[in-house]
Formats: sequence, C-alpha cells, structure tokens
Amino acid sequence: MVRTRFHQIAKLGHFKETLEWANELDRLCRKKGLVKTRFLSPAFGKTNHLIFENEYPDWAAYQKEQNAFFSDLEIMTLFRKGIDFREPGELPWSEAEEEAPLLA
Repeated sequence: MVRTRFHQIAKLGHFKETLEWANELDRLCRKKGLVKTRFLSPAFGKTNHLIFENEYPDWAAYQKEQNAFFSDLEIMTLFRKGIDFREPGELPWSEAEEEAPLLA
C-alpha cells in the first residue's frame, strides 16, 4: 500500500473556499476514474493546513494515476486554480509513505 499526501496552506479567511475547490477537484477526478481523496486538517500546527490524502495498492497504481492526472487538461486547469487559494509565501508540498517491509 502506498499513501500520498499533498499539503496546502489556505489563505487566512478562505479555508471554506479552498475546501470547496478541493472537493470540486475530487469530484472531477472520481468522474474520470481516479481514486477518491480524503481531506484532513491537523488538530495542531499551522492554521488553515489542508491535506489531500490518497491510497493506492502499489507504486505502479500510483504512477498510472499520476500520469492520468497530469495529462488531463480539464483536471489540470482546475488544479491550477488552487494557487488562488494558497496563503502567500507558503508553497505546497508532497509526501508519500509505503507499508513497512517484513524483514527476515
């Protein structure tokens, strides 16, 4: 299992609009057959921190989805609108985790 997270800090006073944009992006992605995104917000830490979390069975499934996402004009047009919701001076970042291996 592979879990990815995309982090964005929403503009102060605009978390609701940011989450609405994120949900619209998720609906479009699911309509095109991509995995559902779970939206999280840390209980502690930076204010207006929004995390987009996805899970895949393996790295091949992740790569296939990334290729589909980044090559789709409709998805990318909506994704790029996310810059309008970003807190100035804050850059989004990504991370990925995989299941811990079973060691001999």
